[in-house]
Amino acid sequence: YDICRQLKTDEQLREIPVIFLSALHEAFDKVKAFEKHLIAHALAQNAGRQANTCAMLKIPPKTLYRKMRKYGLKGEKDEA
Repeated sequence: YDICRQLKTDEQLREIPVIFLSALHEAFDKVKAFEKHLIAHALAQNAGRQANTCAMLKIPPKTLYRKMRKYGLKGEKDEA
């Protein structure tokens, strides 16, 4: 719930709808499902551009890439 609170206080992120439904019973599984959805939604909002997604989520690129691999998410590699 702290993540939801952080989203709603951030001007760029507060409009992201938060709907959390899960058939998972373990809290850890629910957090992973929420994280995957949040990253996927942020990538979609940024047309898959990873640099913009990192800025939006306020996470380092290495963290985003690791989580994308973990959850099987795809995005556009940014040109150097």
